[in-house]
Amino acid sequence: MRKITLFAFVLSFLSAAAAVTDKARLVVLTDLANEPDDEESLVRLLAYANEFDFEGLVATTSCHLRENPREDILRHTIDAYAQVWTNLVVHAPDYPTPAFLRSVAASGQPGFGTNSLDVASAGSRLIVAAMKRDDPRPLWVSVWGGPNTLHRALRDCRDELSPEAFAAAQKKLRVYAISDQDDSGPAIRREFPLVTWIVDPSYPYDWRDYWWATWGGISGDVRGVDRAKNLPFVDYVDNAWLKANITDVGPLGACYPPHIWIMEGDTPSFLGLIRNGLGWSESPDYGGWGGRYVWRTFKDEPHPIWTSPEQCEEYYGTWRNGNSIVRWREDYQLDFAARIRWSVTPQYRDANHNPIAVVNGESGRAVLHLTAVPGATLALDASGSSDPDGDPLSYSWQIYRAASSLKGGTLKADGAKATVDLSDVAADGRGDLHVILRVRDSGTPSLAAYRRVIVHVS
Repeated sequence: MRKITLFAFVLSFLSAAAAVTDKARLVVLTDLANEPDDEESLVRLLAYANEFDFEGLVATTSCHLRENPREDILRHTIDAYAQVWTNLVVHAPDYPTPAFLRSVAASGQPGFGTNSLDVASAGSRLIVAAMKRDDPRPLWVSVWGGPNTLHRALRDCRDELSPEAFAAAQKKLRVYAISDQDDSGPAIRREFPLVTWIVDPSYPYDWRDYWWATWGGISGDVRGVDRAKNLPFVDYVDNAWLKANITDVGPLGACYPPHIWIMEGDTPSFLGLIRNGLGWSESPDYGGWGGRYVWRTFKDEPHPIWTSPEQCEEYYGTWRNGNSIVRWREDYQLDFAARIRWSVTPQYRDANHNPIAVVNGESGRAVLHLTAVPGATLALDASGSSDPDGDPLSYSWQIYRAASSLKGGTLKADGAKATVDLSDVAADGRGDLHVILRVRDSGTPSLAAYRRVIVHVS
């Protein structure tokens, strides 16, 4: 029964979602100035601003900043973006104008948690407008601090919409929260159960619960005992690398402060929405730059949510929830470095750009779904991939076992071509096998593109 219920929910999640090649509608709630990581995440967000349709950029409070949201920092960073916008649009023409970003910037509830819900704020009204908008795509809410501004917006929508329209608006919400940083997160999950959450709850909004959360994989191993393990690519989240590749590169990079605890703790809440071919937004259990989550009831939660798996992922001999983000670190950091270089490079030919991954002649960034039976052999061919800068390409293939439900299946790869062999799958075997193609160019910095192939065996 549990598997049937999960399957039905995932079908609902998918049917309510637009194709992963569409831009994500996005509201950001950020407790800027509680420490440097929000400002860091904001710089990365604006470097990828062409990937989103922004519905709101809202300064908020949290348990770490209990009053006076810092909209001034938000606008200061947009001003820096304005200085480099003419360069960014050379490399991707759909970067939003600075004027538009200023129009969706606002402050949320002025105080802390559920004690600050008495009156609407400019930020909550932006969310209300987004929830009422006639748009079939999900509305993603990226919560970097406390979500009490979303809480107020939900209450207003409940008062202003018919029950049917309000139910539909809730079902389109996708809230990815960086743990619980005020009491309104758990309160929303009790009061509005139709809203989809991706969160590792922390009770009661206790920072000591942060250590096991998936989002810590963005850079959590830069400090403490994990650093001594000499894990791969840890240098990419050190202040020295960030200074050379981000902070010292142009006006937008200059808004990126050195980290104190970890780099960009809030970034996973939007990183998976970048359209890189992994298709993370199609379902959080696929895994990708935003981490991997499963649909289950966690501790004292009133109903299932997307939260970290009970079984951690293994990566280089370590087992922890954050490994579902760590495994992609080299690529997302080099990709960020390339975006910041775009901001200071007025000629397209003078910068590097991502290759285009193609599998079996299917271009685009959507997940490729194939069907097969036990014992079958499937051929995969990425030789149609290309690079806009003319750089030579290299190819790697892997089965992402943590995201796969199929027992068995092997992969043999030779450059751009690979074969999936299902001869070891039992005759009554059922499940999905996730195969990830990564295409890398030879530019500077070296950039990747992916294509996820899901083989549905039945």
